[in-house]
Amino acid sequence: MFWTELCFILVALMIGARIGGVFLGMVGG
Repeated sequence: MFWTELCFILVALMIGARIGGVFLGMVGG
């Protein structure tokens, strides 16, 4: 169960970072 939660959090962070990067790119550039 621990590894499942860890993988889910890791994937969520990667997706959030990608969306955040695109958002910052549109706003900043």
